[in-house]
Amino acid sequence: MLHQTPLAIPELRLLVASFLDYDDVKTCAMVCRAWHRDLQPIVWRHLTVNMSKHHKTCTLMKTARMDSIRKNARWIRDFRHMVALGSIVIPELYDILFDHCRSLLAFEARILYDDEWHVLKKLIKLNTGLRQVDLLFTASPWLLVADLQLPSILHAHPQLRTFRTNYSMTVSMLLCILHACPSLEDVRAHIEHSPPWLLDPDASDGDGKEIKSGNHEASYNPTTMTMTRLRRLELGGACDDPDLSVLLERSPMLQHLHLASLPVHVLVGVYRALRAHGPTYLTSLVTDIKKGLPSPLGALVQALPSHQLCDVKASSLEAQEIRMLVGLHHASLENVRLHIGPGAQEAIVDLLSQCSRLKTLVVTTTGFAIDARSLVGRGPWACSELELLQLPIGSPRPCRNKVVVRSVSIEEGDDEEHEHVSRSSPSPVPPALLPSCCGHQEERDQARVAFMKSLGCLTKLHGLDLELGHGYRKTAFSEAWPWTLSWNNGLMHLARLAQMKSLDVGDCQPNVQGNFSEL
Repeated sequence: MLHQTPLAIPELRLLVASFLDYDDVKTCAMVCRAWHRDLQPIVWRHLTVNMSKHHKTCTLMKTARMDSIRKNARWIRDFRHMVALGSIVIPELYDILFDHCRSLLAFEARILYDDEWHVLKKLIKLNTGLRQVDLLFTASPWLLVADLQLPSILHAHPQLRTFRTNYSMTVSMLLCILHACPSLEDVRAHIEHSPPWLLDPDASDGDGKEIKSGNHEASYNPTTMTMTRLRRLELGGACDDPDLSVLLERSPMLQHLHLASLPVHVLVGVYRALRAHGPTYLTSLVTDIKKGLPSPLGALVQALPSHQLCDVKASSLEAQEIRMLVGLHHASLENVRLHIGPGAQEAIVDLLSQCSRLKTLVVTTTGFAIDARSLVGRGPWACSELELLQLPIGSPRPCRNKVVVRSVSIEEGDDEEHEHVSRSSPSPVPPALLPSCCGHQEERDQARVAFMKSLGCLTKLHGLDLELGHGYRKTAFSEAWPWTLSWNNGLMHLARLAQMKSLDVGDCQPNVQGNFSEL
């Protein structure tokens, strides 16, 4: 009996039992023992509490189901509280979990009401061996922040590795959590401005009501706080907390940094913290910037040692920022996902021609396509290890009245530059990227064939998405992007890609898709 992976003893017993004759009494006894000893712990490892939103009933209300949970609660390792339950179900169910469920490793909860949190936090306290906690508030995000008990709740969880939440909190509270759980490696939090009564446990909530903060066992001092073990940090919101620099300074092992929707003056502090105490292991950087704001990628990559970044995801990029990224980290870049504007498409060829370790390149645009002429003409591509490529290729058109954002240096950090004003003007389109009526047909045809020939040299490519016709305006007389002979002549080069598993050519004419399917 052959198997790809070595079988554990429980799996082996179950596999043998599946081939036995169930008419034999001894066989039945063996299968029964295998069920209770091997299969039952596997079945009860994951418990999800859910309900119908319309009938407000749940199968867990049945007595037999409750008895089963009571008998097998000791096997539960992953618990998920997905939807709010009725007041009839919660006491009985959670009394069982409080008494018998003490070995949880993962806890995930979607919370609607404050009463649910008061019940669930008791379950978190009892399971001190938790390694992952996910708290998702689907109603008011202030439910958990108001009581300020989270650091105290997590204080007795030395094995906690992952903590993710979407509720609003301050960087100070996050530092308290890191101080309480020194083994945390993966943190995702939403940082927001907080009223003073949330920062001062003895203050009032604005209506004269005193807020009780509970035991502050996990208080911290920024000057004496030990180094964290953070490897992945995702922060979002509108934070201007000065403790953000302290957080980055105390995270020397950070590998993945995700900054979403942070204002520019906060990114100034991030830049300075990385410049002064930059994590030496940071290899992944994600910057999700709101539309209309400049990308901080160009400044942030300068704050890191050269040839260190491997994974980059950014939006609202300009050509100079892409060239700066390539110039500083071309020897280490492996996975790049960018959303660019019309003026940045001429810099994409730098990624292809200089990044020798590049494995994934995904480029998206809005309202325009990349001309093949901007991707060839600078010598052969160096990305021989490329496995996934996504480029919107098509006939470019000049974009009118697009928002062009002034590029402001993050290193300066001037107060007057905190708000970036956009101006409306025609987007700069290089002369070589003008529409077909302004160029030479022969030059465009040669560029398309050269582009397809370069693709044919990427022998490890297994995923290709060209999005032909991206940005092409359909009319009553043209339902799909027009196919030209130059693209057809380049098809033979793609036939050399033996490892190709996924090919998407976008919204083309049916006969064009048929040509690709014959490859």
